[in-house]
Amino acid sequence: MKFYYTFGTDPQFPYRGGWVEVIANDRTEADVKFKSRFPDKSPGTLNCSSIHTEESFSNTESSRVGNLGAFCHEVIGYPKKYTGNKVKVRKDLEVGKEYGGITVCKEMAECFGKEAHILLCDSFVSDGKTIEAYTLDICDKRWTWTEAMFE
Repeated sequence: MKFYYTFGTDPQFPYRGGWVEVIANDRTEADVKFKSRFPDKSPGTLNCSSIHTEESFSNTESSRVGNLGAFCHEVIGYPKKYTGNKVKVRKDLEVGKEYGGITVCKEMAECFGKEAHILLCDSFVSDGKTIEAYTLDICDKRWTWTEAMFE
């Protein structure tokens, strides 16, 4: 299913106008994916103006002419690997080098060569490229990983 998270003019929103599409099995999963990319600015309040199902969005004028002059900014969807899969982080990653659209920072080095399970899978479009991102159950779950970082 697709869910559409739209934006207004509030300067706290990640975008002015337009929307982000989230591909998920249900609204709860879509909200989790959206929040992982765009955290709440105030507790319990999603960082967007409104949320539509694919059906309700297709009935809006925004779907045809844009929202405040903007269209889709990103698509967050299904990655190649899935939650629960076991992966191993490569030993030969280089700090400061980009792998699959994400740059390795020095704090990630403690995870090099370790096995882990995928906790969260996500993908989004940034600068016209789809980036598939993963959160793992190691290193305090604080880093985002890409498939290029796995053995």
